[in-house]
Amino acid sequence: MMTHTLPLIDENATAELANSIARVLVCGDVLRLQGELGAGKSTFTRYLLKALGSTATHMPSPTFTIAQTYSDTRLPVAHIDLYRLGDPSEIETLGLEEYLQHGISVVEWPQNGGHYYSPQQEDADAPTEVDKGGFLTINITINDDDTRTATLEADQTWAKRLAMMFPELRRAQSDQARMDWLNNNGYSVQQPPSCVAADASFRSYWRFEHEGTSKILMDAPPPLENVTPFANMAEYLLNNGFTLAQVESIDHQQSYLVESDLGDGTLFDKIIAAEDCNQWYSCAVDILTQLYQTHQQNPNPQLTAYTAADLWAEVARFVDWCLPFQQGSAVEPTTREQWHDTFQPLFDELMTFPQTTMIWDYHAANLMPQTATPEGTHSLALLDFQDARHGPLPYDLSMLLEDARLDMAPQLKQELLQKFSDAVGIDAEKFERGFVIASLIRTLKIIGCFERLDRRDNKPKYRDFLPRCWNYVAEHLKHPVTEPVRPLLEPLLASAQSKAA
Repeated sequence: MMTHTLPLIDENATAELANSIARVLVCGDVLRLQGELGAGKSTFTRYLLKALGSTATHMPSPTFTIAQTYSDTRLPVAHIDLYRLGDPSEIETLGLEEYLQHGISVVEWPQNGGHYYSPQQEDADAPTEVDKGGFLTINITINDDDTRTATLEADQTWAKRLAMMFPELRRAQSDQARMDWLNNNGYSVQQPPSCVAADASFRSYWRFEHEGTSKILMDAPPPLENVTPFANMAEYLLNNGFTLAQVESIDHQQSYLVESDLGDGTLFDKIIAAEDCNQWYSCAVDILTQLYQTHQQNPNPQLTAYTAADLWAEVARFVDWCLPFQQGSAVEPTTREQWHDTFQPLFDELMTFPQTTMIWDYHAANLMPQTATPEGTHSLALLDFQDARHGPLPYDLSMLLEDARLDMAPQLKQELLQKFSDAVGIDAEKFERGFVIASLIRTLKIIGCFERLDRRDNKPKYRDFLPRCWNYVAEHLKHPVTEPVRPLLEPLLASAQSKAA
């Protein structure tokens, strides 16, 4: 449980808090508003609704009606006031259960609802993905000077989101902080490390010199990031013969990690430079084959399994960040449930494929070519694997062959598909079905992610990749396996392509 207290010196501060929370809300969230009468719970809710896009001129407190729903928002919202609730069992008659999965529940006087809107017992090992809904309690107290104090109590699903909202809740990132850590941990540096790479996450990579040798510092501020999964996976990969940087030092608490420097120039860089990369791509497919074979003999016990629920979370990111702005209103809970049910057969078919060690972020920018041998043997080093898990065999190949930032010649794609299906012993036609499903789901997730990066995080540059993503969707909707989802996606595809024209 994470707790954070902040002053609300005036109504503008309440509006600012509501706006910050609205930016990171996901379906399934329950906001529990506590405080005495007049503390400002309904005021906070009105600002929250406005921050979510509502243009309603009248937002009544549902003291007598118990619940008021809103759909002119990014996500569907149920504003619930349990002050006059006679018995917790009455909640079952309100028809609001769907908001616990497919909407937002903002609940005043949640203590009157018994277990219905109470935080659940948490699993310490459960993932803390920011796309997973959870409980945030906001306790507003009235001070002697009539200002307010808000105390936020967050479950695991909200820990990262609070750290995104409040910089003081995450470990600081600065040149001085990096230098101090290095000098305090056996590395003598006189100059700040130079930035090598940063991505859409909060991780960044920094090059520095120590005793005449170049090294890389991974700066992964907790609780937003965590170097431990990376270090654990690196050990597994090295023990099984894969090529990657050597982890030399790790601070699990502060989440810093030092590794050897593999140099510059990823596979992505070679492709952009118009080099012939067919052999490198073939090598990348060989790595996926090796991962599968290793998994069959020695699966990594520290990895979690990717499930059908995770596949739905990928599609849901598209539903929640793309559809509302396409149609100008929230996706109603019943419509969101329809999307889930329509995609479920595709999830089920993909999960019938053999499991493998899935890198999950397996694309050209995360692969670094090593010097080819005189015999022409190619070798690639793995760079990014902290999100690895056990998952269906076609997933990583779909990311490699259908990169949001790169085009691949159709003939090469077919050759690599055939190469991999032959290597893992799966009929080519059957494997293609799994590949299409995995790529469609993953591409929808990426479209949703790019929309979120623009609208929530003010990173519009990723929109440049959207036309290519929609082209992937168009290609996959031609395949028979996607027939059930065509009625949902084809109108959106037509709209996206007309805007790009």
